[in-house]
Amino acid sequence: MDGNDAPLKRQKLAKCWGLISTVIYFVLFPILLYFSLFSFMAFDDPHMTIPLGWTYIFLFLSIPFSIPIALFFIWMKYSRAEYQKSMVFCGLPLLITIISICIVELLDV
Repeated sequence: MDGNDAPLKRQKLAKCWGLISTVIYFVLFPILLYFSLFSFMAFDDPHMTIPLGWTYIFLFLSIPFSIPIALFFIWMKYSRAEYQKSMVFCGLPLLITIISICIVELLDV
């Protein structure tokens, strides 16, 4: 193996992950944005406090809005040849989703 194969392999892997993430997130963005707008219905519950309701709204809106931010950073890092960071940003919306769901479950006592 040549010493130049490793960076080329990382570049191809980052491009593959970037393209897959871009396609998946482009499909999921309108759907997640639509469903996150239903988080305003949290105030339909008469026992919902205003701070808790706004927390739910913020957490559910952060999921679709993390997608454009992640896509920007995926391709910015890729263009700067920071392939490892590019691949890390591919999982950012998934990480935000997991954190948001965990926080909502912790708040839902």
